[in-house]
Amino acid sequence: MGLLNFFKKKGHPSDKTQEDYIAMQSQYAEQMTDSFNDAYGGTFDFSEESLETLDEVLGMCRQNEDDLDGSEYENIVNQARGYLFEVAIRNLWRALLLV
Repeated sequence: MGLLNFFKKKGHPSDKTQEDYIAMQSQYAEQMTDSFNDAYGGTFDFSEESLETLDEVLGMCRQNEDDLDGSEYENIVNQARGYLFEVAIRNLWRALLLV
């Protein structure tokens, strides 16, 4: 039995780190939609067009950054990064499926 275990494929340690990163970005993306979707008429739908709304939100945050404390600003930036990541992943898969 021990000899056969030698041939089993073992996961690379970086696989877990990558999976954790993807999960974290997906959570940030969901937080972004939960936080801003109602205020922006449901435009955070993970489409490429929704990135224009994301740009608006980031512009608004930039203009009002003095009114935001460090953790609020960091939270919005993390959510925006996660949302951008999720839009890229979802639209990449759509593009690959159409090929």
